[in-house]
Amino acid sequence: MIGAPVVWGGIVWIFGFGLDFGSFARSSFRTAAILLIFPVLEEIVFRGLIQDYLSNKTKGWDSFLGITWANWLTTLLFCATHLVTRSLLVASLVIVPSLLLGALRDRGFSIKALAAIHVYWNGGVYLLIGLPSS
Repeated sequence: MIGAPVVWGGIVWIFGFGLDFGSFARSSFRTAAILLIFPVLEEIVFRGLIQDYLSNKTKGWDSFLGITWANWLTTLLFCATHLVTRSLLVASLVIVPSLLLGALRDRGFSIKALAAIHVYWNGGVYLLIGLPSS
């Protein structure tokens, strides 16, 4: 939670983004979906169902770079779903947050806690870059 503003600051510094409140005001349903509904559903599906299932199936497997195979595979699926509606760059940018959320799940964090972190993360990112137009 503390590291997110540092990353957001880096985004502003590197890309020169400013705060974009306008995209939030244009569509309240779209804002609610992207900032609240989608992150909660993604955590239920990806960390709660898929990663938990894969954790059981890959028990005893060695980790890769200190990250469980269940987390790697879940992250791959998570990025692939973002690739359906977003560019390769955007889909690639969700790798690190996904691996971090997966690592927290591996350490016993609840889906509620992960969803709250995901909502917090998306809020900061979209405040900087604005909501997607399509």
